[in-house]
Amino acid sequence: MESELIFYAFALPLLHLPLWAFLPWKKSVIHLIPNLLFIGFELFLLLSLDGPMVIQLPFWLGETIGSSASISLKLDTYRLSMALVSSGIAWLIQIYSFSYLHGSQRFAIYQFLISAFAAAMSWLFISANLLSLLLGWELVGIFSYLLVQFWMEKEKPVKSGLKVLLINKLGDVFLISSLGLLISYGFGNLVFDQLQFQNENLNIIQSKPGQVIGLFILISAMVKSAQFPFNLWLKEAMEGPTSVSALLHSATMVTGGIWLILQCMPLFSPFILDLMIFIGGITLILSNLGAIFSMKIKSVLAFSTMAQLGLMLIGLGLQKSDGVQMHLFSHAFFKSSLFLTAGILMTMAGKQGFAGNQNQHIPNLKGYLNQTGPIKWAFVLCLFALAGLPFTSGFISKESLVPHVFNGSTKPIEILAFILIQLGIFMTSFYAFRLLIWIAFSKNYGEKPIPSNSILTTPVLILSLGAGFWLFGPNPFSSVGWLSQFWGLQGGWLFPDVFLSLSGAVLAWFSIRKWTNYNVTSAHRFRLFFSDLRQQERLFYIPWKALLWMSSASLKAETRWINQPLDFGSRVAVVSGHLTSFFDRKVVDGFISGLVLLAKGLGTHFYRQAAGKPQHTVFLAIFIFTLLTYFFF
Repeated sequence: MESELIFYAFALPLLHLPLWAFLPWKKSVIHLIPNLLFIGFELFLLLSLDGPMVIQLPFWLGETIGSSASISLKLDTYRLSMALVSSGIAWLIQIYSFSYLHGSQRFAIYQFLISAFAAAMSWLFISANLLSLLLGWELVGIFSYLLVQFWMEKEKPVKSGLKVLLINKLGDVFLISSLGLLISYGFGNLVFDQLQFQNENLNIIQSKPGQVIGLFILISAMVKSAQFPFNLWLKEAMEGPTSVSALLHSATMVTGGIWLILQCMPLFSPFILDLMIFIGGITLILSNLGAIFSMKIKSVLAFSTMAQLGLMLIGLGLQKSDGVQMHLFSHAFFKSSLFLTAGILMTMAGKQGFAGNQNQHIPNLKGYLNQTGPIKWAFVLCLFALAGLPFTSGFISKESLVPHVFNGSTKPIEILAFILIQLGIFMTSFYAFRLLIWIAFSKNYGEKPIPSNSILTTPVLILSLGAGFWLFGPNPFSSVGWLSQFWGLQGGWLFPDVFLSLSGAVLAWFSIRKWTNYNVTSAHRFRLFFSDLRQQERLFYIPWKALLWMSSASLKAETRWINQPLDFGSRVAVVSGHLTSFFDRKVVDGFISGLVLLAKGLGTHFYRQAAGKPQHTVFLAIFIFTLLTYFFF
């Protein structure tokens, strides 16, 4: 009965439906109760848990295929912590939405979708086998599509929602295919029972079928976690409300792929692990470049999410699962807080008369947080965590991913990963501090922005508390603390590798000197390239034009060396077909038709001869038989 109670708890979001249908008031705090009950239930499970526990209910598929298939959930401290954080962030976003979506006519169904999304994500986190995980995986994709196209009266959100859905369906195809291959090669226990890896079954990972299985799982995770080249959908997801962006970009939607790889780590061969480092590095660098050259605050934060996911994929390739788990946890807090702050800034800009995308244009938000008190310092703390500066949770989790390359036994792939991570830290620090100085410490010479209300600011302040080092423990330079001990993870002292983070901060300060009225003297050429974002945008066009030229050249080469020979070959094939058809119709068919006519004529002649003078026919038959006998014998 206790196990059934846990399953029934996931139906709590359905309480929104009668509230939405029957209550005359649509915007009421009663909409917060279903998700709050779910959070309380998860917290009770976490506090009362004595050790890892697996619960399961029989599933009808087991009777169909003759297996022990079941829907199973595994309860341990880390899984329940991630489920609790995702549900808690969703609940704070629901509170935030009371003010942010005050004019929406679909507020009640929006709250239902948020709660259902949080329940589906919690299901994904605590799934004990891949079949259960697939169920949560699909539900998360469906609810994310409904949330992205929430403003369905507009054309662009509907198109973006379809893109998000279709691109994620591509990942679903690879995931389902990998499950089928796992069953075929004797890993049915991972799909139907529990994620337990026996050593005798793991020999297959070095074989070609094993590498195909690992590659399929990696591709499905790349799609879900917006890795290159499947990172298009994450930017499209910003067409939904900013609160939805905070939900999808923090501890929920995009973490699904990273979570899948974490659960299947023993399945990956060294080749797949090296591939993770390359793909993660490409995603990290390209996404950071996108954030540097973006002029919209939501785009900057979206690109930074892609970059952090690329960083986590590098950590998985280095087999630093503990560090990835910590960064997955800390990233949820500071990134959701940053997105909600972006919503506050856009609300302020809207009240100042900026419409459309102008309310998230970074130069239009100059100095908006300069006089806002606590919300300003929450923004500062979260950007420090994003940049990986000491005394933040981002520093502890990021440094846990950096490989040790000075111990004398470093592999070349680890050196490459170290370089990529350090470059990513430098670039992240640059655009984080540029955003910080421009929005929080610049002077606004126009009309003073209208402050936001407490309903908007309270969730931001609560989430920003998770950006401090105290999230993991009392020591700001060690990953050993109450949280790692509670999860059973290993930790250690962290080297304060902050040179590149501080370098990025200094470069950001110089780059916007013209905007902030600081009396800083710098070289003219340096100031020319980094004094404002327009110069940086022009720099971005140089590789863009080079890319266009390469595309044009490849198109011409394709036309000359591929399309034209194929076209010539097709013409030759068509002419040959006509000649073959002519030969078949005129020569072969004509010869056969002539033989038929000849046989018909001879038959007619013999028949007439037999009817008139039979003795001539007998003589002719004997003569032909004699000739045949002579020639053959």
